[in-house]
Amino acid sequence: MDEAVQVDPLAALGEHIASALGEAVLDHRISFGELTVTVTRESIVDVATFLRDDLAMSVHQFHRYLRGGLP
Repeated sequence: MDEAVQVDPLAALGEHIASALGEAVLDHRISFGELTVTVTRESIVDVATFLRDDLAMSVHQFHRYLRGGLP
C-alpha cells in the first residue's frame, strides 16, 4: 500500500517563492503557523510585485478565504 505524502502548504509556498525569486530571498521559515520570507532590501519592490501578481499566491489566499482565514 502506498503511503500518502503530506506537504505543508506554507512550506510549499515558501519553496515556491524562494525558487521564483532566487538570490532575492535570504531566508524563509515557518514559525507559529506563519510563513516569514526575508529578502534583500534592493529587491523589495520586485518581491512585492511578485507576491501581488503570482498565481500561486492568489490561489493560496483564496484557500485561506475558503477556510475562513480572511475577513
